[in-house]
Amino acid sequence: MMTHDIDTKEGMKMAGQVLDEMVELGLKPCFFLVAHGYQWDDGFCDAVRQAGGEIALHGDTHDNRIAFEPRERIKTRLDSCRELIERHHILGFRSPSLLVSHDLYEEIGARFAWDSSVPDCDTNTLIGPRRGCGTIFPYRRQGTIVLPITMPADDRLLLLGYRGLDLLGLLRRKWQHVREVGGLCHFLTHPEPHLFGKSVIRDLFRALIQEAVDLDDCWIATPSMVADYWRSLE
Repeated sequence: MMTHDIDTKEGMKMAGQVLDEMVELGLKPCFFLVAHGYQWDDGFCDAVRQAGGEIALHGDTHDNRIAFEPRERIKTRLDSCRELIERHHILGFRSPSLLVSHDLYEEIGARFAWDSSVPDCDTNTLIGPRRGCGTIFPYRRQGTIVLPITMPADDRLLLLGYRGLDLLGLLRRKWQHVREVGGLCHFLTHPEPHLFGKSVIRDLFRALIQEAVDLDDCWIATPSMVADYWRSLE
C-alpha cells in the first residue's frame, strides 16, 4: 500500500509526476491532502481516482494542533472540510505529523471509514524518544479501523541520516520482515521537493517496490480496500 502526504503547495505541484510513476509500477496510490493549506487540483484528484487510487484528508491545516484542541474545536475544524470530503469521496484521515488523541479519534470515527495516523514504531522523533502502536496489522481504536504505517517514511529516513544504498537496505530489511509474517506493507512518502519529490529518493523507493511487485505474491490495494477486507474478517 502506497500513501503520500501533500503538506504544501510545492508538494501539490510534484504530485502529478509522483502519481504517474507510482501507477506505472502498478500501484494504487492514496494521496492525503490538507483541506485549507493550498488550492486543490481537481484534475489531479480525478486522475488519482481514475487510476484506481484514492484521495484522503490530511487535516484542515497542517498546524499540528488539531489533536490537542478541545473536542468542540476539533468538530468545527473537521466540519470545515465537509465540502471537500463529499466532493472527493474521502473515506480516510491522517493527522498532521501523526499526532493523535482520544478526542480526535472520537471525531474521526464519526466521519471516516478508517484512519492512518500511527506508525508501527518510530524512534528518535521530534516529539519524543519513541512512539507507535507496536503492530504491523490493522486494528481498531475507539471503533475506528487504523491502518498503521509500517515502512520507514522518507522524511524520517533522511532525518536519521540514511542515504543511498543504506536507505534502500533498511527499507528492504523492514519489507522482508513484514512479508515473512504476512503483515501490512504500508509506505508513506511526501512529494515535497526535498523529499520524495527528488528523483534520487523516488528511485530508491521504486527499486524496492519493483522488487516486491515482481514477486507477484502481494496484494496491491488502496487503504479503503484494506480497511474493507479487515472489516470483513471481524
